[in-house]
Amino acid sequence: MNVVICMHPNNSSKYMFKVPDNVRLHAGDYVLVQTSRSPSEIALCVTDSFEPKYPELIAKHWDTEVKKLKPVIAQLYAKRFEYDEKHDVEIKETDNDWK
Repeated sequence: MNVVICMHPNNSSKYMFKVPDNVRLHAGDYVLVQTSRSPSEIALCVTDSFEPKYPELIAKHWDTEVKKLKPVIAQLYAKRFEYDEKHDVEIKETDNDWK
Protein backbone atom coordinates (compact mmCIF):
# COMPACT_ATOMS: atom_id res chain seq x y z
CA MET A 1 0.00 0.00 0.00
CA ASN A 2 1.25 3.43 -1.02
CA VAL A 3 0.19 6.49 1.03
CA VAL A 4 0.89 10.22 1.27
CA ILE A 5 0.27 12.88 3.91
CA CYS A 6 -1.45 16.04 2.66
CA MET A 7 -3.01 19.23 3.93
CA HIS A 8 -5.78 21.34 2.45
CA PRO A 9 -5.32 25.05 1.64
CA ASN A 10 -6.16 27.30 4.62
CA ASN A 11 -6.06 24.32 6.99
CA SER A 12 -3.01 23.21 8.93
CA SER A 13 -4.42 19.76 9.73
CA LYS A 14 -2.72 16.88 7.98
CA TYR A 15 -4.48 13.88 6.48
CA MET A 16 -3.32 10.57 5.05
CA PHE A 17 -4.56 9.34 1.68
CA LYS A 18 -3.94 6.18 -0.28
CA VAL A 19 -2.08 6.48 -3.58
CA PRO A 20 -2.08 3.98 -6.46
CA ASP A 21 0.92 1.66 -6.14
CA ASN A 22 2.38 2.72 -9.50
CA VAL A 23 2.31 6.47 -8.63
CA ARG A 24 5.04 8.42 -6.83
CA LEU A 25 4.15 11.79 -5.37
CA HIS A 26 6.53 14.31 -3.85
CA ALA A 27 6.26 16.89 -1.08
CA GLY A 28 5.01 20.08 -2.72
CA ASP A 29 2.85 18.32 -5.34
CA TYR A 30 -0.76 19.43 -5.59
CA VAL A 31 -3.36 16.67 -5.86
CA LEU A 32 -7.10 16.10 -5.93
CA VAL A 33 -8.27 13.91 -3.08
CA GLN A 34 -11.56 12.32 -2.16
CA THR A 35 -12.82 13.26 1.30
CA SER A 36 -15.81 12.45 3.43
CA ARG A 37 -17.16 15.93 2.59
CA SER A 38 -16.50 16.02 -1.15
CA PRO A 39 -15.74 13.75 -4.10
CA SER A 40 -12.74 15.98 -4.93
CA GLU A 41 -10.76 18.63 -3.05
CA ILE A 42 -7.38 20.20 -3.68
CA ALA A 43 -4.61 19.22 -1.28
CA LEU A 44 -0.87 19.79 -0.96
CA CYS A 45 1.43 16.82 -0.35
CA VAL A 46 3.58 17.45 2.72
CA THR A 47 5.51 14.19 2.32
CA ASP A 48 6.64 12.05 -0.56
CA SER A 49 4.38 9.04 -1.09
CA PHE A 50 5.65 6.00 0.79
CA GLU A 51 4.82 2.43 1.68
CA PRO A 52 4.40 2.23 5.44
CA LYS A 53 6.51 -0.46 7.08
CA TYR A 54 3.87 -1.03 9.77
CA PRO A 55 0.45 -0.09 8.32
CA GLU A 56 -1.37 -1.05 11.52
CA LEU A 57 0.65 1.54 13.52
CA ILE A 58 -0.03 4.18 10.90
CA ALA A 59 -3.73 3.34 11.04
CA LYS A 60 -3.76 3.59 14.83
CA HIS A 61 -1.99 6.97 14.73
CA TRP A 62 -4.45 8.34 12.14
CA ASP A 63 -7.40 6.70 13.94
CA THR A 64 -8.59 4.80 10.88
CA GLU A 65 -8.23 1.48 9.12
CA VAL A 66 -5.67 1.70 6.34
CA LYS A 67 -8.07 0.03 3.90
CA LYS A 68 -10.60 2.81 4.60
CA LEU A 69 -8.26 5.68 3.69
CA LYS A 70 -9.68 7.99 1.04
CA PRO A 71 -7.79 8.07 -2.29
CA VAL A 72 -5.75 10.60 -4.18
CA ILE A 73 -7.63 10.78 -7.48
CA ALA A 74 -5.36 13.05 -9.57
CA GLN A 75 -2.08 14.91 -9.56
CA LEU A 76 -2.41 18.57 -10.59
CA TYR A 77 -0.02 20.44 -12.87
CA ALA A 78 0.13 24.10 -13.82
CA LYS A 79 1.37 25.74 -16.99
CA ARG A 80 2.97 29.16 -16.50
CA PHE A 81 2.17 31.94 -18.99
CA GLU A 82 4.06 35.13 -19.75
CA TYR A 83 2.33 38.34 -20.73
CA ASP A 84 3.83 40.89 -23.06
CA GLU A 85 4.93 44.23 -21.60
CA LYS A 86 1.61 45.95 -22.28
CA HIS A 87 -0.38 43.09 -20.73
CA ASP A 88 -2.32 42.61 -23.93
CA VAL A 89 -4.86 39.85 -24.13
CA GLU A 90 -2.48 37.56 -26.00
CA ILE A 91 -0.34 35.38 -23.82
CA LYS A 92 2.70 33.33 -24.62
CA GLU A 93 3.36 29.91 -23.20
CA THR A 94 6.79 29.41 -21.70
CA ASP A 95 8.86 26.26 -21.63
CA ASN A 96 9.10 26.55 -17.86
CA ASP A 97 6.44 24.29 -16.42
CA TRP A 98 6.04 24.31 -12.69
CA LYS A 99 3.92 22.39 -10.25
